[in-house]
Amino acid sequence: MVDPNLTCGSCGYCKTGRPNMCENMTTLGIFVDGGFAEYNVAPAKALHKISKDVPPEIAVFAEPLSCVVNATQKIGLEPGENVVVLGAGPIGLYFTQLLKAAGAGKIIVSEISEFRKKYALESGATRVVDPTTEDLVEVVRQETGAGVDVAVDAVGCLIKDAMAVVRRGGRILLFGQNQNARAEIAQNDITRNELTVMGSFIARYTFPPTIKILESGILPLEKLITHRLSLAEIEKGFEAMRRGDALEVVVIPHER
Repeated sequence: MVDPNLTCGSCGYCKTGRPNMCENMTTLGIFVDGGFAEYNVAPAKALHKISKDVPPEIAVFAEPLSCVVNATQKIGLEPGENVVVLGAGPIGLYFTQLLKAAGAGKIIVSEISEFRKKYALESGATRVVDPTTEDLVEVVRQETGAGVDVAVDAVGCLIKDAMAVVRRGGRILLFGQNQNARAEIAQNDITRNELTVMGSFIARYTFPPTIKILESGILPLEKLITHRLSLAEIEKGFEAMRRGDALEVVVIPHER
């Protein structure tokens, strides 16, 4: 497994052992060659061993899941705490599965796609709400009384929704990415309600614990795989995602 946090090394932070974010990070397959190729050469320092008992189609979850593991660690969930996850795309479903495994009480997932709703339930959601037809805030009040302990924005533009469903003294985790999104919020609401707002972007030394999670088999990640395609069929995967009827598309780079 390739850890993108360790593919640079030019800033020296990795050598200090301090948990800084690398200012010169690069990623194989995005900023340098390696994506959608039959084979790829990676620096040894960026590799992590994973058990052969873990199927390759599950092992490939290591990179995105390690980013969510990092975010989940920031939340510091206590067993029994209630959560809202905004968005049931792959990232939102990782959060749902991880928080369920961590002992969350009620997990309310907000999602507008009918296709994704069933995956949210299979991932551990206790209730799935369509915010276009239901009042999410009212549902949260009915389910929890005062609001949830933790709200996760897995979309990237829903901080106002997160603030509306979290209780006083609660935590908000912003993870989804949308650089064009803008939201007008009342900062006083954060201050007066003593909310903790956290941002999380990528993995930070969380590959080892993520690999342990994959090796344990505690998460039902296989349920998220909707397509298994050969490298020659990769365009079918792109089309399925554009249509909105795919979650995780696993591409087999070459015949075994």
